[in-house]
Amino acid sequence: MRTFIRLAAMLVVAAVALAACGSQPPAGPGGDRIGSPTVVLRFATFDGESAPEIPGVRAFVDALESESGGAFRVEVTYAYGEGAPDAESRLVQAIASGDLDGGWPSTRAFARAGIDGLAAIEAPLTLTSYEAIKALATGAAAEQALSALDGTGIAGLGLVAGDLRRPFAADGFLRRPDDWEGIAFRSYNSPIQSSTIEALGGTARDLSFGWHEEVAGGRLQGIETGIGVYAMNFSTEVPYATANVVLWPKVHVLALSQERLDALTDEQRGWLERATAAALAAASAADYDESAAVARACEAGVRFAVASDDDLAAMRHAVQPVIDALSASEADRALLTEVLAIADEHPDIYMPEVPVECMGESDEDPLAEVPDEVSSLPDGQYRSEIRLDDLRAAGVDNGAGWTGTWTLTVEDGTWVLTCRAIETPGKDCGNSTYEGALEAGNLLGRDDVVYFDFDEELMAHLTGCELPATGEPGHCYSAETYRARWMLEGDRLTFAEAGQETSYHLILTEWQKID
Repeated sequence: MRTFIRLAAMLVVAAVALAACGSQPPAGPGGDRIGSPTVVLRFATFDGESAPEIPGVRAFVDALESESGGAFRVEVTYAYGEGAPDAESRLVQAIASGDLDGGWPSTRAFARAGIDGLAAIEAPLTLTSYEAIKALATGAAAEQALSALDGTGIAGLGLVAGDLRRPFAADGFLRRPDDWEGIAFRSYNSPIQSSTIEALGGTARDLSFGWHEEVAGGRLQGIETGIGVYAMNFSTEVPYATANVVLWPKVHVLALSQERLDALTDEQRGWLERATAAALAAASAADYDESAAVARACEAGVRFAVASDDDLAAMRHAVQPVIDALSASEADRALLTEVLAIADEHPDIYMPEVPVECMGESDEDPLAEVPDEVSSLPDGQYRSEIRLDDLRAAGVDNGAGWTGTWTLTVEDGTWVLTCRAIETPGKDCGNSTYEGALEAGNLLGRDDVVYFDFDEELMAHLTGCELPATGEPGHCYSAETYRARWMLEGDRLTFAEAGQETSYHLILTEWQKID
């Protein structure tokens, strides 16, 4: 029964919220309704609203609803921990304590939550393809990994593939150990990631979503991320990606509070079993092709390089001490053996198709030089409202908090951007609850291209934040200049991309001149 429950719940925890029942009696212990068969599962993810798109989830939700008649209802918190570097580890702890029913934290988060035994999944440069991750999730390695959760308060339900993580850098490609020397590189809440970065010659910085400010301030030169995530949410802060260097995979541990799992009836477990068959079939047939994401990133200015065989050999040699340390660890040795066996069976590195024009150094950008002239965009106040439906229609994830009622004030060559929440406070307005100036600076431009040139001193004047800009609590932050093409017809202002980046808060909906 244990293996089945893991496989079934790996899809339950990723499900989008099912339709809530109508009028119901008061809640009983655990959030279930007295006199009602409905079971409410309170789940959370650190990854934002894109997480339910894990392959197989939709098939599972449809089957689960028909089998249970809507008796399971899943409520998901999508931005648990508000992007703090340790948020995902705190999510693990919340599941273990029963504060949450479940979630799908990734393996990187467990060590700093006090749970050992999963680190080998991130063994550097080892699992380098989606076929390898599928083998991990469906074989003996998954059982070995999930057994590490026994006695922790977490029931290990299953492993499911996230994305392959590659190095993206600000100043040049990271193809060999020499390229890493002196590089400050983001580690994502993982001791293995930090050890790998140090072994390659870089300096590990434990950061989460705030890495943009560190790059803009020159304090960070690279990050690990997936191509799809980068193409969906970011622009050209770190535009140099090495296509055939897979540092490690992101693998989700789909987990349920042991207390909640023990409370399920045999009938409820039967619903899960019947829903699982459809879900696993859909997941095994999923296409993890990243070529479309590469194309989107390329259009935004990202360029890709390929490390040579000698470069890859040098990197593997540099990180061998990290793998040796895993082998010497009693908690990690058994899983590492399984992981290395999978790597032997699936040695290829998955590299998506990269158009020829996207290879090599970034092309010279004719709009890269910020002009000295003040933009001709007329003074005034402009307002735009972005709702979740607007994002869904555009196929855009809300991880960056694009939703909200945005107000752009243009006056005497400066700009100030404020925002008010309309649907999801704490997620709207760039994941901020502050209603004052979120961005401000000098509004520069030439012809129909406007440059939003961030000014730290103006932000200090408007908000009272302290200089110098460090991003620390109470201090101002730094941000890169971004740009867009604009057109004003009467009181209707529209923005469009200018080939540099996608500033969704500008381009998704029309702006109305209100003053």
